[in-house]
Amino acid sequence: MAFPVVAARFCARRPTAFTVTKTGWPWGRDLTVTDASGAAVRRVLGPFFGLLGRSVLLDAEWRPVLTVERSPSLFEITRRWEAFRGDSTSSKDLLFSAAVQPSLTNTGDIHVHLDGERRRDFVGVRPWYRGTDCTVTHAGATVAQIECWGGFISPTEYDVRVNEGVDHAFILGLTVVLEGIRLDDANQERSRALKRSRARNNKNL
Repeated sequence: MAFPVVAARFCARRPTAFTVTKTGWPWGRDLTVTDASGAAVRRVLGPFFGLLGRSVLLDAEWRPVLTVERSPSLFEITRRWEAFRGDSTSSKDLLFSAAVQPSLTNTGDIHVHLDGERRRDFVGVRPWYRGTDCTVTHAGATVAQIECWGGFISPTEYDVRVNEGVDHAFILGLTVVLEGIRLDDANQERSRALKRSRARNNKNL
């Protein structure tokens, strides 16, 4: 049974697999999406070439499918991303929101809401030992898996496996959110390292 989030045409009748690869390394933040045969089927324009914190998923004809944007917040306990239809960022075109829930037992599960904040529709479970991986569940059942390869030195690559009937554009949107979380974590770690360095330098004065 198909469960469209972005559009019904993205719900395949059989399981699908994609590879999402970071391009323009080391400075760019674009992503290229290839299918199981290696053909490029999607592309993500990252925030390096657009507005800060905003990424756009394009189809094979370079038409905008959805836009993922970091939602600003005064309190960073719960970080939040929003996905909109096409290249819009208007509230009327909101498709889903994804909030990272801090936890002592993992790196922060991702709660996905399709209807404001009243109901959790999907959960992205991230293990504490590998926070760049994510198992997407709906009503307790696994619907997709996202596994990250690479790190600081090598380009980032995500293996994305989507169950039949599941909107793969939606899952690719969650992959963009996961990459945004990874970049956000890296920026926070650099900021903490800079503060530690400054503190040591001030102590030695």
